[in-house]
Amino acid sequence: MAQLEIAQIHCTIPDPAFYLSGWTPVRGGIAAGAHGWSMYGGTALTTLTTTSIGNYVAQAPASTEYRWWAGYEYSHGQPSDGQYEDVISLAWFDNATFQTAYVSLRRYNVSGQHKFRFWRTDTDAQIGADSAAYAVGAVRRVAVRYRKSTGALDVFINGTSEISTTFTHDVLDDFAQALTCGQASVGTNRYWSAWALYASATDDLNEAHYPEMALFYPNFEGSHDQYADGLGGAAGTADYTRWDDWVTDFLNDGDTTVNEGLNAADQKQTSSLSTITLANTIIGVGEMLLLRASIADKAVVHGALIRTGGGTDSALTYGSQTLPTTYTKREAFWNTPPGGGAWSQAVVDSLQAGHRRDAAATNIFVTAMGLVVVALGATDTSPPAPPPLALRPPVLVTHRQRQPDRFAVG
Repeated sequence: MAQLEIAQIHCTIPDPAFYLSGWTPVRGGIAAGAHGWSMYGGTALTTLTTTSIGNYVAQAPASTEYRWWAGYEYSHGQPSDGQYEDVISLAWFDNATFQTAYVSLRRYNVSGQHKFRFWRTDTDAQIGADSAAYAVGAVRRVAVRYRKSTGALDVFINGTSEISTTFTHDVLDDFAQALTCGQASVGTNRYWSAWALYASATDDLNEAHYPEMALFYPNFEGSHDQYADGLGGAAGTADYTRWDDWVTDFLNDGDTTVNEGLNAADQKQTSSLSTITLANTIIGVGEMLLLRASIADKAVVHGALIRTGGGTDSALTYGSQTLPTTYTKREAFWNTPPGGGAWSQAVVDSLQAGHRRDAAATNIFVTAMGLVVVALGATDTSPPAPPPLALRPPVLVTHRQRQPDRFAVG
């Protein structure tokens, strides 16, 4: 697995601000073996719509031969006979021409049996055969493999090969690929956990590997303290508690608590992080940020920042980009530690994480920040099923016994 690279992380931080409307955080916490779930439910499907998680473009290079989408899925309820749910949607995207191609992995109700199908959305037609039948109400590990040179497309359910087909498209250069977790049908609720897109020059993601993700969140001050508190304070008044919104319920509080990167060049802010021991081989880390600009239409150079215990900084910048004045998601991935070597539990335990602004243009408010550590391996870290949907509490009805009629006796 040494050559695997993380290209995207999805369905890991179930903050509704990351998604379009309809998403709900189900478990307030991501820990090894107990990943958080994101839920989407109750929307009718007629055609594919990009109800995506972030709708982000991946960073898989064009030269990468193999792409893997892997994670866990679960469903409460079931679509009607002949109807379906999208498990995930795969998108090939060309930066230069803006060409796109889509394939969805769907779960159909076929005369009461639930089978997976690949569905090509441009021709609105199935490609490949149906999978075996599966029951509703079980956590399943799904891995989809795509090979660029041949167009081979395969899906593995709980490590078993179910569908093998070919997908060819007219996208000139699939440098970037986007992953959209799918939708639920009317009357059902669909859940996703620990989904990521991996890229590799060789076929070295074994379909038997278990994806494992854990959230490391801010829990103390870090080495860099140049941001403000967002309340009019000066540089140096920022605090780790002002961007730790994902510690418990994954609901960010917007402008209520933020760390503010002031309008100056080369400013850094980091926090020390909580730690969780992962059971499998750590292959990379991804930093998640929720941020906004104070002034619209101002191009600013900024980036995600991590710092090792040895004092090595690594900032992955987003280049000169115009940030909106509403909160937006940004993510960055490190497939090797700053300074080289391989990821290990000791290395990730020593990390600090934060944000850096590299040029003056506008203030930047960061309301939430966390580091997602990604591991793969043979140790079963399947998450427990999401909790049952909340039911309305019973209504207490008090019955008053009717008094017997009184009869006059003459």
